Amino acid sequence: MRSTHLSDNQEEVLKAVRALREENSGPVRTSQVRERTGKGSSHTSDLLGDLVDNGELVKLKRGVYDIPEFTDDNQPEETSPQDSQESHVSEWPISHGGGGSGPADSSDALRVDDRLIRSYVGYIPDQDEAFFFRIKGDSMQPWLSEGDFVFALHAEEVTAPSRYVIKWGEHESQICVHLSPLQEDIGGGENSEKIEGEGIQLTEYGPRRTKSLRHISGDLYETRDGDQVRMQIHGRVVWPSSDPQNMIETITDQIGKVVGKANYP
Repeated sequence: MRSTHLSDNQEEVLKAVRALREENSGPVRTSQVRERTGKGSSHTSDLLGDLVDNGELVKLKRGVYDIPEFTDDNQPEETSPQDSQESHVSEWPISHGGGGSGPADSSDALRVDDRLIRSYVGYIPDQDEAFFFRIKGDSMQPWLSEGDFVFALHAEEVTAPSRYVIKWGEHESQICVHLSPLQEDIGGGENSEKIEGEGIQLTEYGPRRTKSLRHISGDLYETRDGDQVRMQIHGRVVWPSSDPQNMIETITDQIGKVVGKANYP
């Protein structure tokens, strides 16, 4: 039985689904509702789930919804207990560390329990919103080793300090590095150089190497020495969490400052 007591947010989402349903002439994806309403991914998924529970919507499959009166020909197939267990497992594309600017190869995928993905992000992203990446090289040692997998959400800019999968150099080799918005002068002290425009600090590990980059245009950046390099931001890593690394590095930096003051009062 349908509920006639919907919250304002539920009413807004239901209205968006009806409008999108008419525009699509078919079922609606979670990402479309999110873009139409401007709500966060987790909030949108929760509201859609509430509307399904209320009988206002029908969930055809993960991330796809429809209005009940249109679902006679689109009803989900009945599943056995074994099929029901399999429905918790999804295939996620793997983006490899070689060259090339194309998207992750969907023919090469990891089968992962949806509940595990939810523990990474707090919700289940759409297939075109996220990917797995296999670490190559020592760019994140000792935190991540060659052959380890990371899970990333597609991103094109650095919004906060975090690990990112990037395409680097003329050959667009994919690597995992730590990026953070650069809001300080390059160098520091009397020799500091102010960054004009958007600045990014890139940190590799094993051994630790840091580059300060100034955005010029498109995927073109300039280093402190005036060299120009190409970098495309492919995605922000959400698993494994970088919190332990950030905590240890913060403690190490603080200890270094204390030791420095003790040696040079």
